[in-house]
Amino acid sequence: MNKALKKNIFLLCLLPAMYFTAYSGELENTVVLEVGDEQYSYDKLEKAFSKNMNRSGIDLHEISRDSLYDFLELFINYRLKVLDAKLKGLEKDSTVIADMAQNRKILSESFYFDKYLTDAYVNKVVERRELEKKIALIQTVFLEGPLKDTLAAYNKAKEALERVQNGEDFAKVAKKVSQDPRTSDNGGVINRYITGGIIARPIEDAVYSIVKGEVYPEVVYNRNSYFVIKVVDEVERKFIKGSHILIAPPQIENMDNAKEEADNILAKIKSGTDFAYLAQLHSDDAASAINGGDLGEWYSRSTGFIESGRSLLPEVEEALFALEDGEISEPVKSDIGYHIIKRDSTKDAEAFGVPKDIKIEYKRKYFVEDKELLMDSLAYAYGFRINHDVLNELISVLDTNFTNAQKDWAANVDADLKDEMLFEYLDDEVTVGNFIDSLNNVRSLRGIGNNKSGLVKAMENIVQPKVFQKEIDKLEKKDPEFASLMQEFEDGILLFKVEADEVWNKLKFDSTRAREYYEKRKTEYKTEPSYDISEIYVYDKALADSLYKMAQSGADFGSLAASNTQREGFREKQGKCGVLSVRRNELAQYAQEKNAKVGDVLEPFKNNSAYSIIKINGFEPVRQKTFEEAISDFAPEFQDLMQKELTKQWIAKVKQKVDVTIHEDKIQEIIEEKSN
Repeated sequence: MNKALKKNIFLLCLLPAMYFTAYSGELENTVVLEVGDEQYSYDKLEKAFSKNMNRSGIDLHEISRDSLYDFLELFINYRLKVLDAKLKGLEKDSTVIADMAQNRKILSESFYFDKYLTDAYVNKVVERRELEKKIALIQTVFLEGPLKDTLAAYNKAKEALERVQNGEDFAKVAKKVSQDPRTSDNGGVINRYITGGIIARPIEDAVYSIVKGEVYPEVVYNRNSYFVIKVVDEVERKFIKGSHILIAPPQIENMDNAKEEADNILAKIKSGTDFAYLAQLHSDDAASAINGGDLGEWYSRSTGFIESGRSLLPEVEEALFALEDGEISEPVKSDIGYHIIKRDSTKDAEAFGVPKDIKIEYKRKYFVEDKELLMDSLAYAYGFRINHDVLNELISVLDTNFTNAQKDWAANVDADLKDEMLFEYLDDEVTVGNFIDSLNNVRSLRGIGNNKSGLVKAMENIVQPKVFQKEIDKLEKKDPEFASLMQEFEDGILLFKVEADEVWNKLKFDSTRAREYYEKRKTEYKTEPSYDISEIYVYDKALADSLYKMAQSGADFGSLAASNTQREGFREKQGKCGVLSVRRNELAQYAQEKNAKVGDVLEPFKNNSAYSIIKINGFEPVRQKTFEEAISDFAPEFQDLMQKELTKQWIAKVKQKVDVTIHEDKIQEIIEEKSN
């Protein structure tokens, strides 16, 4: 593994565990730890403990005194290492500065877009998913294409909205106007309930801005359609576990017989016969019958079964949600038969947390669009303004059929025009000449079209990174969480650099000390029992038996192997496999099972799809390993010991420069108060 990769992996591992510095909460009055000029309250330590010690659900005051001081030692040593890096001036090291700049950009973008786009969307969807809504739509459609005419479809939808607003029945208008054949006959009503994150965003935004019985006051556009939207019903979202017994007749004309059988089964349930037993005995839904009718997964009306996403038949769903927990329905008719339905249990939506699919869907559907809009808004918020008169004059002297990759693409731009201000941002003015220089010299701006859209895009590409950095600089001052994250990351880079200098680069294999280490523990390092084996490997059982008999009769085993073995590459070696460990090789294991002696030829045995005949050429019993043989066994432990020694020496030197004070009395007082 190369050094750069090691560093990146180290930093990635370190980041989640580094919420030590600059905790975003207010500093409590009680300071319990001082490391140099850094002060830490008990509150800070408790949060560091919860984030770093993998003790989920356990607070700092609940651990033993020994565990508390083990944690304090880890925490103090971490801060001492970082402070030593700063004392050594590593913040000014060119490689550290480069690392910080590169990774800061990546980290800040990730944080900013996650918080202000992705997390904002997820939080909104989670809040909306507390409700399920049934909606009705009036949809008018226009044809897509370069010459699409949207006006007729819009006017038709606008007229329908006005009719509804003036008191006409929504369902009647939908039947006459809506161009959605799936819902128009039903008065525009969509049979399925919807919730946050499962329908087109413009429609969802409209639906969740109104309540039951209301019509959204504007026409809504999505893709090739316009919509008039009404909320028909809204309910608190629930997840239900249910069971059913299905009586499904083979022919539709046998529905009466199915109803009679369902009635008989229900009568048995009411008289006390176990529902699950009758489901196993009678239900025609084989998948659930085997489990006593249990439908298997939690179910909500808007998203279906929680794992598979499948939906129940509308009649079954309606009956299930009309029941209370423990209640059983009368036989419910569907297209496939009669169902006896039991509602087993219910949970609120919040019991299932935040589904991962929300974030994934957002990244797939909306993130790129929202990011572009956000960057545009930031640019204009920081003063980005285009002088359109100058832009139009510039375009007039360019050949709009080409790009700025063409040689002398700006040859017709005269000196006076080059002096004109083309755009401004962050209180800076950019002239046409400055802009042309950028287009000629910045690789990412090459190939821009010499037209309005191309040139405006180029301006945005120049402006957006700089205004985004300005926003990040502001964010660090106004968002404590982000400021903490930035500080932690920079500390992590310093830590890596100083630890490399003080420990890893000094960690060399000292053979003298290694031999001392070995001598103290040499009885721990043993060889494994091993056999020196030759083998004849053939696929035919009769041939294997014949060769075995020949070997037993005195034929040279090596010659037999050279002529007959079918293991690739072993004829040339006369079947010699070498010394094989009992722990790691099946041939040696077989020899041990048979208690084979040197010189023995063992009868053929099945080995995968073939047969093996083996000869024991030698045996090596267990013995103590030599120093050279044992190095691979103890090297990791020895290196770890050396690393700990170097670290201990380093920390001791830092403590001579940096004072550490633990206010044990205050810690104990707070722990006692929290424990009561």
